[in-house]
Amino acid sequence: MIKFRTFIGEVKDVISETHNACTLRFDKPAELDFKPGQFFTMQFIGQDGQPEKKLRSFSVSSSPLDIFIDITVKAEGEFSTRMLNAEIGTKFKFSGPFGNFIFQESLALKQVFISGGSGVTPYRSFVRYAMQKNLPHQFILFYSSRIPDDIIFRKELEEYAAEFNNIRNIFTITKPGGLDWDGLTGRIDRKMIQDNIDNATDAIFYICGSKELVASMIDMLKGMDVKPDHIKTERWN
Repeated sequence: MIKFRTFIGEVKDVISETHNACTLRFDKPAELDFKPGQFFTMQFIGQDGQPEKKLRSFSVSSSPLDIFIDITVKAEGEFSTRMLNAEIGTKFKFSGPFGNFIFQESLALKQVFISGGSGVTPYRSFVRYAMQKNLPHQFILFYSSRIPDDIIFRKELEEYAAEFNNIRNIFTITKPGGLDWDGLTGRIDRKMIQDNIDNATDAIFYICGSKELVASMIDMLKGMDVKPDHIKTERWN
């Protein structure tokens, strides 16, 4: 069992991901341990050096084997918007790690990740960890975004897929309009899954996103005879 702990993290770098998402990078404390997919609660440190009352939870988007901690946020509320405007030197209190939505090496080699918006953040942790350990797992990402410019980590994920044959990214856009986009459009559905996976019952599915996305994907997968213990979920409030 990973021990709960608290620590103060100072922003060392701010990496722009999209027009409304960024990654805050922190030094990783010595001996800090967590599993890919876990999250920490975070609080701003005020001018008096004390943690502010408001706190929010964020999945780590880096690997436990990295020497840094990446927290990727999308502007979806007052707290995350404030984080989006954080500068180098901004301090936070971290508490954790928490959560059972974790990459499990002992499960099936075919692992499918379904996400929308910032729900892609734990997937990045999974993939970085698997690459660093040279694991044989097959990863397939189904990632729904409103427009192409909303795809967090797009360039990085495409580079991973180009370098490793066992990584596939399936991006779909729900509001293509007149945009320059030649990929899939529409929401993730049964046909999209079946067109890209030979046998869904052999896979482990991870679903991360809004409550509505998670609920609809659970119903869809159960209708495809995917066993309940092959479905792992993480819901955003």
